[in-house]
Amino acid sequence: AEDGASDISITMEKAKKNFIGREISGKKLGIIGVFFEQEHEFFDFNRIYDVLAYYLNWEPDMYDPRTCNQLPTIPDGELASVRLGNWNSGGQGEQIEYRYTVDLETAAILLLKYAVVLEDPNHGEKDNPRFELEIIGEDGTLLDPTCGKVNFAADINRKGEGWHACGNAPGASCAESWKEWTTMGINLKEVGVRDGETIIIRLTTKDCAWSAHFGYAYFTLGCAAAELYGTSCGTESQLSVSAPLGFDYTWYDYKGDSVSNEQKLYIEPSDTTTYRCHLSYKDNPECGFDL
Repeated sequence: AEDGASDISITMEKAKKNFIGREISGKKLGIIGVFFEQEHEFFDFNRIYDVLAYYLNWEPDMYDPRTCNQLPTIPDGELASVRLGNWNSGGQGEQIEYRYTVDLETAAILLLKYAVVLEDPNHGEKDNPRFELEIIGEDGTLLDPTCGKVNFAADINRKGEGWHACGNAPGASCAESWKEWTTMGINLKEVGVRDGETIIIRLTTKDCAWSAHFGYAYFTLGCAAAELYGTSCGTESQLSVSAPLGFDYTWYDYKGDSVSNEQKLYIEPSDTTTYRCHLSYKDNPECGFDL
């Protein structure tokens, strides 16, 4: 896709086929409230209800009002996003899984963008609303225990990349802790996944344990080849090579010297050097991968 953006991989038919949706309340998610688990069909994307556990966002230039209208519901470079959860309380939890059969030759890089909105009732980390993300291998274990998971509880005092607080949101009983769109990626070759294996991307949102405060998230999912190629047009004096959006970048030449920290690398058309780009997470520089 243009400028290194991941292709949207959530189409109507593919979503119905590959997503397993579960709306869960009760002990399975450690939530106090009505103890039941209800399996149901994936919802009709054409029905627009705020209370849906899952909702596909297609409208451009929409902003979430519970973030003081600061968070776009679709990130830059994407056509749509999925919202998991809602702004109703009641001790609810939502979970969605995407099963991906790995193609290492054409799509070895898994790219996931997410944003989080959590009310902070100050119940403490254990009982506050929560968001979890896990990338799981075919054997049922985390592909990368350090960089292949996310686990946040609401905390309006959290400091760090992309975190904000909103204190006057409509329909909220207390301030929200929300996180800007964040990109995480994994080179599946580097973590030992074999071609043709099926991995699971699992996202979970939870209301507070006291049943009165909400938590929900947005996400997109895509993939990319593990190589980068230059593009040029006509007789331009330079060509550019783009890495996927949403990371911090360090470009290296064949000698291992750093040559750029930009998302795009501009080189002369006659340059035959092989370059390597290291992409690191903005909120955790220790996590990343190479292209």
